[in-house]
Amino acid sequence: MDLRKYTGQIKSRPIRRLARLMRKIAFHVMNFFGAILFFLLRLVRIIPFPQNLEKDKIHKILIARPDMIGDVVLATPLIKACRDNFPDAHIAMLVSELTKDLVLKNPYLDEVIVTKGIGIKNLIRDRDTIKSIRKERFDLAFVLFSAFSCNLFVFLSGVTHRIGYGDRGSKFLLTKSLSRDDLQLDIVHNIDLNLNLLKAIGGKVESKQLYVSVYGESEARASSFFQEHGLGVSDMVVLIHPGSRKKYQRWPVSSFSKLADRLIDELKAKIILLSGPLDGEVVKSVVSQMRNYPVVASGLGLRDAISLIKKCDLYIGHSTGTTHIADALGKTAIMIMGFLKSWDGPGAWGLTHHGSINVFKDIGCPYCVPSECRNYPCLSEIKVEEVFDAAKQQIDKIKK
Repeated sequence: MDLRKYTGQIKSRPIRRLARLMRKIAFHVMNFFGAILFFLLRLVRIIPFPQNLEKDKIHKILIARPDMIGDVVLATPLIKACRDNFPDAHIAMLVSELTKDLVLKNPYLDEVIVTKGIGIKNLIRDRDTIKSIRKERFDLAFVLFSAFSCNLFVFLSGVTHRIGYGDRGSKFLLTKSLSRDDLQLDIVHNIDLNLNLLKAIGGKVESKQLYVSVYGESEARASSFFQEHGLGVSDMVVLIHPGSRKKYQRWPVSSFSKLADRLIDELKAKIILLSGPLDGEVVKSVVSQMRNYPVVASGLGLRDAISLIKKCDLYIGHSTGTTHIADALGKTAIMIMGFLKSWDGPGAWGLTHHGSINVFKDIGCPYCVPSECRNYPCLSEIKVEEVFDAAKQQIDKIKK
């Protein structure tokens, strides 16, 4: 149940604001009546009352993040932190089919559980998975995806202690709910939102290092790709991903075209344009407006995309999954972002690896709601020169 999906389709700004208010009220109503229902169910012993969490009795942990690529990448520091705090525990992660390859080789996980998808309708399709998790009798779950459907999934899976953010109408499904209402979400990074759940039960965090799995066969294919396109070890290879699942996060196509041409003409770089499943038209438009001829990498699976990013010298993209993959791989990277005062901005989703650059423009908006903005000036006002200068700075560091 994701009410944001429906309110985001409304075109009128005043109606959209009203819809957001109504959605917030609906979440409060759901939590109120849900709490009453669960109290009554506990009185008649249909479901148990919450128990005190004793860390020495935690033997099986489930980390639930069954949504998008970037979200899963930014959840990986929590995996390591759980292992540090519960060294002998069995740790499993619940992910979607789309993202499983990110964590299949994670050394701190004992198990990866794959869901059929996100949403209430998929709970029926996932009934066998839910039954399987119930049989495993998990003691503790960190629910990182706060959608109602994800919290309901974990509740139905019979996990004893369920910790997450219950501000989308699912507080009553958790045994310990944290609130984001008092947080300044434009400056609290998503990594910290995840780690805060562990800290809420007294856990310690020593590292925020990201991780993605890398596969040998995919690295071999990346090497073959380089050879097929004449990319050598002496070339400065810049991978640009101009697409984004969310249209409001995209820098103008014409800007990417000009940037790529300048990188080729002035810095003698070799350009690879990465085209994801939804990026075909965007990449075609970038190529059509260029004077030079870039290499286009399309139709790649996630494993091959990871290896191609790993093999390049510099990565440039938006706030997307592939950008967070580059960050996790420790690549020299540039993220182009808008929405400085928004939960979609650099404070919440920016690159974290030392030396990476987040390029953004502060245009003075005191409060940012991307869905209400008509032309996204914070993105369109980022000049090609600014990103080119950042790229030149990064390339100079690489060459040293």
